[in-house]
Amino acid sequence: MHTGILKCHGHAMRSICLFLARFSLPAWVGASVLFVILTVAEVRHPEFSSTTRNILAALRFPWFYRFGFVLLGVATAATLVAAIIPGPNRGRVGILAAITTLTLGLMIVDYFLIYRPLEEMVQLNDQAKPANFVSYHNVSKYINYGGSVCATLAAVLACVPVSSAVEEKTKIIAANG
Repeated sequence: MHTGILKCHGHAMRSICLFLARFSLPAWVGASVLFVILTVAEVRHPEFSSTTRNILAALRFPWFYRFGFVLLGVATAATLVAAIIPGPNRGRVGILAAITTLTLGLMIVDYFLIYRPLEEMVQLNDQAKPANFVSYHNVSKYINYGGSVCATLAAVLACVPVSSAVEEKTKIIAANG
């Protein structure tokens, strides 16, 4: 009797976790794409001075990281919980959890090791940027490219349904041990 109850609750918890991942991963991909589009438009706008760009960056980037940490944090926690609960496509969910964790890890590294020093450099306003500004900025771009690719892969993996043939093979394999 207890085993049946645990299976039922485990299945519900796994479904809720996968729902949260399916919601938060595409939401983050969309939000980050919009962020990049707006950032590029502002940087290329001919009427924005360096000071204006610095102010816009100081207003915008903290929100980028807040949204990223919330959405990727939810997705990571949800996929990790879903991965440890027995159910169909456990291998796929495990890979999803690994990619999502990597994505959040990249954001954490970028935030603490790259963004925070860049933030201090940008607060110099009209003063010339330090010599290492460009290298920090380039590293941040590459880390964010990698994070975007990982987040997109995770969103696709989370949202694209598994074919019924694969589900049937998974059930047969699981039933046979």
